[in-house]
Amino acid sequence: MNAVVGLTPGDAEGVGMEMILRMLSDEAMTERFTPLIYGSSKVAVHYRKALEIPNLALNVVTDASQAAKGKINLLNVGNEDIKSDVEGGERETGKWAAVALQRALEDVKAGMIVGVVSGPIASTPYKEEETAEGELLRKQRKSTTLMVKGRMRVASLTQGVEKQDVAAEITHERIVKKVREMVRTLREDFGVDRARVVVMSLNEKNENGEYGKEEADVIVPAIKQLCDEGVLCFGPIESKRYFDEGEHRNYDAGLALYEAQGFDEMKSLVGDDAVRFVELDDIVWTTSTGDAEPEKAGKNVVEIDGFRNAVYGVLDVNAQRRYRAQEAKVIPLGQ
Repeated sequence: MNAVVGLTPGDAEGVGMEMILRMLSDEAMTERFTPLIYGSSKVAVHYRKALEIPNLALNVVTDASQAAKGKINLLNVGNEDIKSDVEGGERETGKWAAVALQRALEDVKAGMIVGVVSGPIASTPYKEEETAEGELLRKQRKSTTLMVKGRMRVASLTQGVEKQDVAAEITHERIVKKVREMVRTLREDFGVDRARVVVMSLNEKNENGEYGKEEADVIVPAIKQLCDEGVLCFGPIESKRYFDEGEHRNYDAGLALYEAQGFDEMKSLVGDDAVRFVELDDIVWTTSTGDAEPEKAGKNVVEIDGFRNAVYGVLDVNAQRRYRAQEAKVIPLGQ
């Protein structure tokens, strides 16, 4: 099966389109999947010229169902009259990026593509609540989101909360629910049947080797309940032990209490090769963790491994879901 994967460049002034075109210039990639770029042929041609890959043919389609195997397909989305200055400039293309992403996600729901890989958006100079991207961001905050690099996987209990404010957000029920979601996602999308999840601590141990109030009153009881349910849940553990001292190797995923503790720490350890995996209404949506970096666009200097890994992430999850679906159809002997 040559799955169709939607690719959205993100900010037209950023490095997303460059990452896509450079990745697809490797013919081996189009042998593994059928790419469908949701973007602008004007921007694509602009970057193709800047990157000096004029022979990279684009098959322009008007609907996802027209995506052709073995070709680099492009579906024009939104207003073609957009800024495409590879040297950067005012970042006015966030809304356009959101429209492209929304269209791709709708096509996943319709069953025309198997997942979406999106490029970075440089900035959001528009009010979040007034845009499609704002709606997506709100849904994302309520979904299961993992940052993944190989077997290292991290989720965050809270989103958009600073460390000094997170204590009020940590509840027994929230931890239990999030760990259950992680276990389900690890089983269904990553093939980990008996996932080992460790919960990170908010406080460091004191001189007596004891954690603080949050750990004693909330985190430890939540872990105990999960263990009583048969979930392989461990902790609490300090984030520096998990990341810097290599304890992540002993678990299938870690639950950080706030984003900086998990995502920022992981990115500082593995760089832009990590992939952000979002399960949004059962849709597989991945992004690389790199920044839009408009000052680097069109100069052949940005790393593309993270975006390639994000594509592999969609393909792997799709394969795992198909395997699980086939497995569910098997009737045991004697029945």
